[in-house]
Amino acid sequence: FSPALSLGVESLDEYLDVRLSGVTDLEELIRRMNEVSAGGLGFEAATRLGPNDPRVSGIIDGARYVVALARPALSSIGGVNGLEERLAAFHATESVRVLRSIQGIGKIVDVKQFVVSAAVGDAASLDVVRRAGLVGSLVPLEVTVRILPNGSAKISEVVEAVTGTATFPFKAVRAALDLTDAVSVLGSG
Repeated sequence: FSPALSLGVESLDEYLDVRLSGVTDLEELIRRMNEVSAGGLGFEAATRLGPNDPRVSGIIDGARYVVALARPALSSIGGVNGLEERLAAFHATESVRVLRSIQGIGKIVDVKQFVVSAAVGDAASLDVVRRAGLVGSLVPLEVTVRILPNGSAKISEVVEAVTGTATFPFKAVRAALDLTDAVSVLGSG
């Protein structure tokens, strides 16, 4: 499967590897999988992989998120203007570290090393959060993170690094996964 999502993060784009025998028609496979899938889950494409093609976990190197921030909550950091100022400061800083705590054990994560981009979103970003079922007076924050072999930043850590607080309210949607150049070799075997 694609890299795991943090609890509560929605997704509109996932990949998985599955080994099936006797499948010859990929369009028929997609149709049949969609017929038996749970509500909200749909399959869009399939590719036949050869024995030497990389696993899905080896070709995903980034993720794009749209973070829904409640407009009223932004008043604590100066509204949308304050958010834009904090984003500018985040981009201007060489390192932004937060504490990741798992079952009482802490680890310092340099969020900045994983963030490719972070900016206030537009109408298309709002459409992404609406497709995920999020509604209200929202300000979208578009974030792209790197996914490296040694890990990535959680979207909650990015929100903390930008807003300055670990408790800032948000909901996030993983809108897309970025694939390495290895994708060009898929299906070659």
